[in-house]
Amino acid sequence: MKTYVIPVACVVALLAACHAGAITITVDVAGSGDFTTIQAGIDSAGTGDTVLVMSGTYTGASNRNLDFGGTNLVLVSDVSSAVTIIDCETAGRGLHFHTGEDTTAVVKGFTIKNAAADSGAGAFCEGGSSPRFEDCIFLNNTAQNRGGGLCCLGSSPVVRECRFEANIANQVSPSDGRGGGMA
Repeated sequence: MKTYVIPVACVVALLAACHAGAITITVDVAGSGDFTTIQAGIDSAGTGDTVLVMSGTYTGASNRNLDFGGTNLVLVSDVSSAVTIIDCETAGRGLHFHTGEDTTAVVKGFTIKNAAADSGAGAFCEGGSSPRFEDCIFLNNTAQNRGGGLCCLGSSPVVRECRFEANIANQVSPSDGRGGGMA
């Protein structure tokens, strides 16, 4: 019978890797965080990680059309939806969930405003994705088809303590224009 000796350092390293906890990634538009854009923070996160967004107004291409890419992470503001704003500047959607995210994918404490898309301008959930939205304000978002604020197709998101204000679903054809706030 052969006996193998495994150095203690290897065992400790292996155990540490197996028990590594979730990390918090900080996004600050002012530049004092790990990243200055929300999508960069999301892209660097893994399952169970938290992307903590400092208060401020986030604009530009890397702060709209946000995509978790199938990673169940927590995107949370440091204060509240009143002072942490994703302003899409009518140039795209706020968030898109389409790769099977579940209710451990969380969006909490944001105002998502001035988004524009065919459906689900503020947020679009499809393809079995079922994220959780908490303490969010969907404000002044416009869809050409359905769900100005939020659109859910083949998905079951959880929506808690969110407000929908001044969202529009335009009626271009008789089958359009459903659910200004949510469809």
